[in-house]
Amino acid sequence: MSFIFFTKAYSIKPLIYLDPGHGGLDFGAVIKKPRMVEKKYCLTTAHYTKRCLEKMGYRVSLTRSRDFFVPLKRRTFVANRARAGIFVSLHFNSCPNKQAHGIEIYYYDGKNNRAGISRLLARCILNRMIFRTKAKPRGVKKGKYLVIRETKMPSILIEGGFLTNISERNNVRKREYLMKIARGIAEGIDRFVKRKK
Repeated sequence: MSFIFFTKAYSIKPLIYLDPGHGGLDFGAVIKKPRMVEKKYCLTTAHYTKRCLEKMGYRVSLTRSRDFFVPLKRRTFVANRARAGIFVSLHFNSCPNKQAHGIEIYYYDGKNNRAGISRLLARCILNRMIFRTKAKPRGVKKGKYLVIRETKMPSILIEGGFLTNISERNNVRKREYLMKIARGIAEGIDRFVKRKK
């Protein structure tokens, strides 16, 4: 798929594919006290983000809408087959260092037309997420995750905070905070799309 497709796609609002990380027996990061599993917050955030984007007039699809496992290659396959304009994978972080906190976003630097445009998408979203949540910005970083490497559209992977950090996980447990994350993501996508027009 060529870069020409991307420029044409932005003359109308593109289809957004949201990818809630993990699911089913793949819990992601697990916190024992209080009991928290990453997969739950990925899915909840995805539904909130979908709602925000749809209010803005976007078409939105999810790689999973419930708590079940979807193989990584299947996630990229369905987004590519649907000719999505943007792909956003949603995750939450963990680290042995309990002081680590903040939001970071990854893009795949594949030395192709997608790298620069994915980096711009990441920057737009990170700026709005930080504005909404007041979390620490950990930056836009290069990553080789399969879901952003094998997709054919601008693609990013968001780490929305550290569940291993007491203060941050207390925030993530609150509906209001997840809504702030969702609004930030949706506003960042909208800003990116309008810049590409």
